[in-house]
Amino acid sequence: MSKYTDIYTKVEKKLIDNKEWISRYAGYAEDINKLTPLIKKAKSKFHAWKNLTIYLSVSTVTKASKRKVSFDLRYNGQSVGTIHVKGDNVLLKFKTSKNQIYCSPKCRAESTKKKIVERYQISKFKSRVGKERRCAGGCDTLISVYNDAGFCNACLVNQKKVDKFIKDLRDYFDYEEK
Repeated sequence: MSKYTDIYTKVEKKLIDNKEWISRYAGYAEDINKLTPLIKKAKSKFHAWKNLTIYLSVSTVTKASKRKVSFDLRYNGQSVGTIHVKGDNVLLKFKTSKNQIYCSPKCRAESTKKKIVERYQISKFKSRVGKERRCAGGCDTLISVYNDAGFCNACLVNQKKVDKFIKDLRDYFDYEEK
């Protein structure tokens, strides 16, 4: 708790030493009081949907005019668009971004891992294009850029494992017959 007390004391000292903040925030308060009826009227022109919140910052309020009020539209705290109200007209403008909005940190992590794997696979395939790839099994067969194993289908099969499986299968059927 003393950590927070120290921070509070430092902030309080800075505010006492610098009186400029009083006039600045007094101006914000005056603007907010003056524009409150306009903002309420503009807010009544639209509905906030579930999981979406309407955000209005102090700087946005001070920029508002009798002709236009703008609200930030947020999904899970992330800005996704702006609602502009001009008189009776409401304009919804979505932000276009390559960044996707996720429902939870877990969902974001899973999606990020998936994208990393996809990018890795694509870069791996691209690095193989134009290069002659031969089977590592010694048969000298050409293999595809998409072949991750490095072996052709004929060499990929381990003959010892196949023979063992067939022997085990025969033993199983021989056991059943007895």
